[in-house]
Amino acid sequence: MKKLVSNADLESLLKSLVEKAFLKSGPNVKTSLDVFEDFNRTYEPSIIDKAEPELLLFQYGTYDWYDDYGKNFQISFTRQFGSNDNEEEELYQLTITLYFDKQGFGDVGKITLFSEENAPLDTWFRTVRDSKGFIVAESHQPKRYEVTLNLT
Repeated sequence: MKKLVSNADLESLLKSLVEKAFLKSGPNVKTSLDVFEDFNRTYEPSIIDKAEPELLLFQYGTYDWYDDYGKNFQISFTRQFGSNDNEEEELYQLTITLYFDKQGFGDVGKITLFSEENAPLDTWFRTVRDSKGFIVAESHQPKRYEVTLNLT
């Protein structure tokens, strides 16, 4: 049985698990996914709307968000779920994002991969680990990372 965590504590819990893992290995994409996988197998939001599908999302690509960081290759791992604790009926997205120097990622392209409802998570995690962007990112050090909890 999964451990229940309040929605308010999800972001800080995941952030602390990521930071603890990075103390041992340094920031990297493999450790990020390992922590994300363990987190999703171990913890569950305490206020969750079971009518909404709970999905995992993997994305990567080269983007410029017109912030102070310029164009970066980024990889993100997201858990998306509905909750009864917001009036707007929006979905929560709990995300680990890693930002890399765009050099070395030129021909990787973009991907958006959702987990399938009721499909084995092992298959989704294997597909993520076998993706071109993940494989290339394994040989690069991220410039920075962030853990966020947002409403869509």
